[in-house]
Amino acid sequence: MNWTEAMKVYPNHPGAVDFIDKSRGLEVLVRRLRLAAETGKGGSDLRPQERLVCGKLILRPTVHRAYWKEVDVGLTLREYDTVHLLASNAGRYLTYRAIYDRMRYRGFVAGLEGQGYRINVRSSIRRIRRKFCKLDPTFSEIETAAAVGYRWRELTVPLA
Repeated sequence: MNWTEAMKVYPNHPGAVDFIDKSRGLEVLVRRLRLAAETGKGGSDLRPQERLVCGKLILRPTVHRAYWKEVDVGLTLREYDTVHLLASNAGRYLTYRAIYDRMRYRGFVAGLEGQGYRINVRSSIRRIRRKFCKLDPTFSEIETAAAVGYRWRELTVPLA
């Protein structure tokens, strides 16, 4: 697969822009890897608009990282996309299909007569919950509505 094919298959995937064709040569590969490594350094000097805060969750969209109580959760890109979708719609249930469309792409069909996406979403949510629970055994921010989908728990603001 070359860069053009990668952009067609994964048009909205942030990593598609960084795709490096093997035939490009060692010099190009080394330069791109250096650039990627330098981009990954950043520290905590983020401007507020470069992150999404949802309770104890901090999402850094520019680097696709999720932090729970200021500790990196270690999500994969797909898992990050799912958490970002849920947290940016906190309090609102999202259907299995809407979540799966974010995980893959709109209209992607997966096994079991077109209903395989439900199984994939459930197993992905299970993996995400496990990662959060490793950091915080009381984690319960992702709520389930049977036969509907999932939501990030609605933030409650204490009354003064």
